[in-house]
Amino acid sequence: MTVTRPIVADILDKAADTIEANGHHKGDLYRKSRGRRRNRCQVCAFGAINIAVHGSPLHPDQYAVTPDRPDRRGWNLAVAVSAGRMLRSHLGVTEVHEWNDAADRTAADVTAAMRATAARLRAGDL
Repeated sequence: MTVTRPIVADILDKAADTIEANGHHKGDLYRKSRGRRRNRCQVCAFGAINIAVHGSPLHPDQYAVTPDRPDRRGWNLAVAVSAGRMLRSHLGVTEVHEWNDAADRTAADVTAAMRATAARLRAGDL
């Protein structure tokens, strides 16, 4: 299976939805919150992408793979990395996490960038 532009666009839209639902976080993939599941915590851009890809803010390499789908980790990693690269390319930055963590960065900035990247992917502009 190949990671396609529409797949990455869908992931970025889901990641934006995640930030809108959970809240935006800076400095780590997610903000630990007692009594909340990881997938319901505030997340950074990459944490949101990870949730959209495989249901956890943890990097795909850190997340357990079920014995019946051992190949899933590689797929999850490929999709997450592709989404991060496309977002980075859209933003014209070297590091998305530094952009995400900027003092003046808002949740609206992050979700707008994700949705704009997804739109460009669907239009074939990226």
